[in-house]
Amino acid sequence: MRLVERAGSIRDRELQITRPDGGVRTVLDTWYSNTDPDTGESIFHGILVDITGRKNLETQLVEQSIRDPLTGCYNRRYLATMYAAQREEKAEWGCIYVDIDHFKQYNDTHGHASGDAVLLKMSRFLMRHVRAEEPVIRMGGDEFLITLFDTGPSETEMIAHRLEKAGRERGPVSFSLGWASRDQSEKLEETVNRADRRLIQVRVDRRPGSYTRRTPSKEEKT
Repeated sequence: MRLVERAGSIRDRELQITRPDGGVRTVLDTWYSNTDPDTGESIFHGILVDITGRKNLETQLVEQSIRDPLTGCYNRRYLATMYAAQREEKAEWGCIYVDIDHFKQYNDTHGHASGDAVLLKMSRFLMRHVRAEEPVIRMGGDEFLITLFDTGPSETEMIAHRLEKAGRERGPVSFSLGWASRDQSEKLEETVNRADRRLIQVRVDRRPGSYTRRTPSKEEKT
């Protein structure tokens, strides 16, 4: 009200309102201040424009841009926004890098349609074993990243071991993982890179001389 009185109007302020039936609508709110010529009283005229449909479409487009179309996991574009986010100096987090074992051979033997089905099952398996607020990101090909915020080293290690155990017992396919926790004041990207390097070392230790990292294609990176 003070803004309207001072400036004479407020234009296109975005609000969310709840209707009596519980429905939530997004509206543009515009107010004008006038003076009654007879009484001299201030009169306020308001206009609400319902933009719920437009906002829903915008949300869908944003979701499509940050999701992998095959698995529904987040993609590298979303990870870039996580890298850019401001975080507290003493914040804790952990990362688990997951790679499906022998996926290329599986694709070559059974075909890409079967490979896609495995990727979909793997993504669902990973999502079931972490909290809803912990993003599962498809890094490209058969690689996934789990980010664990407000999680220290011991808890990150426990989650990684729990995931390995669940994979051996009921995983859709064999996989390897590497994990890392934030070291002092390092950035999230550095923690992710350490988890990736640890995964590579795990694969080398299991199959000496036989593991090479495949470079993701341009399409996979986006």
